[in-house]
Amino acid sequence: MLRGKKRSSWQKADGLLAIIGKEFDSLGHFLEVVFYNHISGVPDPRTTRHVRTVTGFLGRESKVTMATIINLIYNHRQSRPPTNSVEISLDFSPPDVASPRDINYARPALSTWALQTVVPELHREVWVLTQNDPTNPKDTTQLRAATNGRAKNVRLATWDAFGRVSIPAIASVYKQRAPALWYATEGMGAPTVNGATVLRKRRPHNAVQVGVISCLTLSRNRYARGYLALPLAVWQFACKTHVDEKRIFSRFGFTVHDTTARACLDSLTDSSLDKVRESVAEGIANGTMYWQIVLDNVQQYCRQRDHRLGCQDVLKVGTAATAILLEDCAPGAFNLQDHLDRVMQQEQTKLTIDSLIADINWPYIHELTALTWDRITLMQPIGTNAEHSTETQGMLRALLDFLAQMGLDEKALENLIFMARGDGASIAAIWRIKRYLSAHSEHYKAFRNIVPPGPEIFHTRWAELNAMANNLYGSASSTDPSSLSKSATAAGAKRPSNLKKTDFFPTSHSMKLFFEARVLDCWRYGAFLSYFFNI
Repeated sequence: MLRGKKRSSWQKADGLLAIIGKEFDSLGHFLEVVFYNHISGVPDPRTTRHVRTVTGFLGRESKVTMATIINLIYNHRQSRPPTNSVEISLDFSPPDVASPRDINYARPALSTWALQTVVPELHREVWVLTQNDPTNPKDTTQLRAATNGRAKNVRLATWDAFGRVSIPAIASVYKQRAPALWYATEGMGAPTVNGATVLRKRRPHNAVQVGVISCLTLSRNRYARGYLALPLAVWQFACKTHVDEKRIFSRFGFTVHDTTARACLDSLTDSSLDKVRESVAEGIANGTMYWQIVLDNVQQYCRQRDHRLGCQDVLKVGTAATAILLEDCAPGAFNLQDHLDRVMQQEQTKLTIDSLIADINWPYIHELTALTWDRITLMQPIGTNAEHSTETQGMLRALLDFLAQMGLDEKALENLIFMARGDGASIAAIWRIKRYLSAHSEHYKAFRNIVPPGPEIFHTRWAELNAMANNLYGSASSTDPSSLSKSATAAGAKRPSNLKKTDFFPTSHSMKLFFEARVLDCWRYGAFLSYFFNI
C-alpha cells in the first residue's frame, strides 16, 4: 500500500485551520474554547485529552513556552493597527482610556493588558513596604515619633534606628521586599550604556530610587516613615532648615511634617534621659558614679525678618551639656569623704607631672595603640537651658538643672562626687561657686560634690589651634612661601574665614597636610644636596 508524502508543519497547520474555520466562528473562538478556565464546583465539559494538552502547554511539558507565543503575537506585523486606525494610539492605555477586551488589534491589547496587570502588583508592593516586615523584629518601616498610649505594639523612634540609616541598606531592603517595584524604578531612573545599567558616582540611581519609593510609601501610609522620611526631617531640624523648605519637602513626601520631627526629638530625648537616670540610679546603688557632664555656652543670633515697632535682632544665649558614660573606673573613685580627706591633707601639693606620668599604665597604652582597639563612648545630650554659664548665678542654676535632669539630688549625691567639665571660663565659674559657698555646712549646698577636673582637652587643643592659625596663616593674599595661606592656595584647601575661631577638624587636617608636605619637601631637598654635594 502506497503512503502519501509526509506533510510539513505548515501543511498540517493549514489543514487544522481549515477544520477550525468549519467548526468555529474564528480562531479566537477556538482559542477561547481551548483555554477554558474551569470553575470549581461546576461540571467540566472538557475531555481528559483536552485538559492534559492544555496543562502541558501552560507549564509542564511544552518546549514552546507561552513567552514564545506572546512575543510572536506582539511582534507580528499584522498585530499592529494601521496608521489610519483609531487604535493606533492605544498602546499601554490606562483603564480610564481603554480596556484590553475592547481593543481589536493584538499589540495594543497586549501592552494595555500588561500595563493594567503590572500596576496593581506595584500598588500591592508599595502597600507591603508600608507595613513592618514580619520576618524582621528590628524592622523600622512604621516608626512612630511619639505615642499617646492608645496604640499597642508600636515601634517608637530610637537613636539606634537613626544610626542605621544607610542608602545601600535601605535599597537592599526595598529590592528584597518589593522586587517588581525596584525593577520598574530602576528601569526608569538608571542610565544605560549598550543595554547595561551604569551606576554613576554623582547622583547614583539607587539613591534616587530610595527617595522615590520612600515618597510613595509615605503617600500611602503616613506612618511608613522609618527608613528615610523621619530621619530626613530630624536632619532638617538639626540643620536649621527654613520653615518654608520643610513644608515643601513635607508636601512632596520626602519628609514628615516639622511638628512630627519635633515630637520625635522630644520622645528620643525623654527615652534617652530615662535610660541615663536608670544608669545613674544603678551606679548610686553600687556606690559609684557612672556619668559625668561636659558643658559649654551656646548662642544663636536671631534676626527679625518683620521689622515692626519693638522688633529687633536678638542674641539668644544658654548653656548646653552632654552626659558621658564613665567606664572601667576603680572602686571608690567617686567617694566624697575620701576626696575631702585628701583635700584637707593637701595631697594635691604633691601632684607633679612626674607623678602623673608614673601613674599611667604605659604598657597597656602601647598595646592598645598597637592593636588599635576602638571603643564607642556613650553620650547623651541633656536639655539646654537659658542660663549664662560664664556668670556665677547662671552657672549655679545651670548645674542644678542638669543634675535634676539626670535624677541627681541631695540624697543621691550624699556620699558621691560628680565631675563637670568644660572650657576655661566654665571651670572658672564653677570654682567661683565653690569658693562663695564654701562656708556652708552641707556638702550638696556648698557644691563640694561637684569636682571640675580641669578644662576639657578639646577646648585646650582648640585654643592652641586658633593661636597657631592666627600666627601662621598670614593674609589671604600672602606670597610668603612659609605662610599657611600660601600653602592652602597651593593645595587647594580652604583658608579659615575667622582665624581667631576656626573650624577644628578642617583646620587641623589642613595643617597636618601642610606639615607632611613640607617635611617631605625638606627630605627631598636634603637628599638632593647630600647626593650631589656630599653634605
